[in-house]
Amino acid sequence: MSSFSIPADVIQCVFDCLDLTNICSCAHVSRYWRKLARAYPTFWQTLFLTDDSLSLGEAAFFVDQLCARSEPDSTFSLFLRCTSFCPIIFDHVLPHLCANIHRAKELSLVLTPSSLNAFLPLFSHHAPYLSILRVMIHEATVSMPRLNALFQCHTSSALRRVLLFDLALSDDIPPLSHTVDALQGVYIRIPAELPRALKWIPRCRRLDPLTINGLFLPRPSFLILNSVSSLVVYDEDWLTFSRTVHIPTLIIRYSNPSPHGVRSIVPIDGPICACVISTQHSDSSSSGNCGQAAVVTQDGKDIRYFDYLDAEYTSSPTFLTAILPASRLVTLAVSLEPVFRCLCEMKNSFPSLRMLILGIYALPSEEDLPSWGHIECLRLSAVTLQRDGILPVCISATSMERFVTRTLVYTGTSAPRVVLRGVHITGEARDISGVSSVVLRGVRPWFACTPEDSQRETSAVESVLNLPRMPWLESDEPTAW
Repeated sequence: MSSFSIPADVIQCVFDCLDLTNICSCAHVSRYWRKLARAYPTFWQTLFLTDDSLSLGEAAFFVDQLCARSEPDSTFSLFLRCTSFCPIIFDHVLPHLCANIHRAKELSLVLTPSSLNAFLPLFSHHAPYLSILRVMIHEATVSMPRLNALFQCHTSSALRRVLLFDLALSDDIPPLSHTVDALQGVYIRIPAELPRALKWIPRCRRLDPLTINGLFLPRPSFLILNSVSSLVVYDEDWLTFSRTVHIPTLIIRYSNPSPHGVRSIVPIDGPICACVISTQHSDSSSSGNCGQAAVVTQDGKDIRYFDYLDAEYTSSPTFLTAILPASRLVTLAVSLEPVFRCLCEMKNSFPSLRMLILGIYALPSEEDLPSWGHIECLRLSAVTLQRDGILPVCISATSMERFVTRTLVYTGTSAPRVVLRGVHITGEARDISGVSSVVLRGVRPWFACTPEDSQRETSAVESVLNLPRMPWLESDEPTAW
């Protein structure tokens, strides 16, 4: 065990028990360390093992951690990776793991078809405390064995979150009788196995089913969606089903949703808060710009989130017209370029808009402004200019006055206030015409959001969707949300 992984409190306790003579004796230190460490939760509660350059000594230490406690309620979390033929794990670790799997609370297993056969006995054991299960099969094949047992989870109601990645289940595996919190089924190499996974967990609150190109994806009419409050959609055909449209939270993950599909899922009643941005995106499959959009009802009950949108499509009049219900929009957060510019060029009118939040790198020049156009927002009460990035942003009072007065049309009797977040201003801000006041504030942490209503709704979006936080999607006025 490396020194940097030993908890500081354990080291302190060990050396507090030793005098100078014993400190100079490695044997005494080792004995005291083992005795004390085995009693600490940091020793046995979170376990990790991989077959990458695994030695017998490392396997023995893992077994020592695993067997340090025997009480049934001494639950542990385990991440185990075995993607090769590894006799050390098969012969020295698996027997002890089978004997202690009943104490597992969280399991993450990464296997291959070649190692799956050796782990089959493990899956047949009962794990009554298991609440989080992740099983990923690397380079799965259609000929690999199917599991007819999965820790006997159907006999208890402890299981809450499940991720199955290319794991083949038997038709005979007993389905769960309770409702789990979240099921993510990712079937890329063996898409035909997804329906069996959905059959094993027929009821869940958050459902995320993914196959390559939508192959073998069952229709919503064949699923039990009564308990689903959050659904990830990869196939636009799903948006044609009324049972899908009425789910409180929908996450749309394909690049070019049709305008008709977008309109069909936007909440039809009450005030709306919306966010449309273009972000820098990079993952293992693609890189470059992509778009994100969210539409939330003012009470936070209905959420529509669009991810991995085509960047050009995100800022197109077609998409913006479909996703923004102009007459009911009360809060709008957009990136200055290119989304807000497109809205100005379209000369949109938002009669109910109270708050506008713009993520900026800089303001447009005086020569460029005439080509922008404007939006009409007669009830606008606040404009927030938020730094959209990590680099400093500095604007002049003159450029801000010019930008606000030329791109926004509002009533002259109630000019909006301007809030600058993470934006430095040069010149005399007090003499700016066309605004009621200018407020300077620092950039908030990504997790911060006020007022209370805004915090509740934004937190709901982020907790349900597990999204990267948008630092400038913030509210400065209690009446805005």
